Amino acid sequence: MNKNITKLIILCLIAGFSFSACKKSSDNKPASDTYSMKLTLNGKAVTYTTCLAADITANGIAQFNIIGSNKGNEGLAIDVIADLKTVKAGQVFKAATAYVQPNSMTMFYTDAANNDYGTQLTDPTGSITITSVSSTTIKGTFSGKLYDFDDTDATDLKYTITGGTFVAEMPK
Repeated sequence: MNKNITKLIILCLIAGFSFSACKKSSDNKPASDTYSMKLTLNGKAVTYTTCLAADITANGIAQFNIIGSNKGNEGLAIDVIADLKTVKAGQVFKAATAYVQPNSMTMFYTDAANNDYGTQLTDPTGSITITSVSSTTIKGTFSGKLYDFDDTDATDLKYTITGGTFVAEMPK
């Protein structure tokens, strides 16, 4: 029951921030950056043409999301338990081994059929490395292993993410 509530809260946060990203484009976008997320998912190249950072405080805990998406259901979100305002280039956030673990990350992937997958505490494989931060853009790399949300024993690996990169628009 607790796992389902946690999943629902996280998915609601992701959905809420995804909808808030649907705004008119702005001429303030740096000419040298295209906001996008690229990764290899089980050996297949995937590109999301929209990528944004969302600054969140939930239950008094500062965290931020890096969200990659296209039109439709499919997308990837990386939830980092750290304050976006203090993040610096060179910081590495490894996959969480406990819920709401400070300075850790959790990845969530929704496929085109609206099935959800994520990193698991019992196999905390993955990380995100911040390579650049400015007032308009955050960049980095990431990788990880994803399981069905119900597979809390991490016995049935569904997706392996390698070579992930992102250029995300910072919140205004």
